[in-house]
Amino acid sequence: MDEFLSSAALNPGSIGPTLPPVPPFQFPTGSTGATGATGDTGP
Repeated sequence: MDEFLSSAALNPGSIGPTLPPVPPFQFPTGSTGATGATGDTGP
């Protein structure tokens, strides 16, 4: 795990590709959040 952190710190480019996937994931998460509230009402 330490190696991965060191690689990211030494290779900022490594973080680049990691950022793009983050925003797209947030969109679906928002929709899921709304559904989550409905699920809570079920039980």
